Amino acid sequence: MERRNSKRTVQDILLDAMKKRGIA
Repeated sequence: MERRNSKRTVQDILLDAMKKRGIA
């Protein structure tokens, strides 16, 4: 986890990952 993405919350990261997988 880079500190540059500190603005991103865990939920945002999880949602983005799910969107990439097409689950969301």
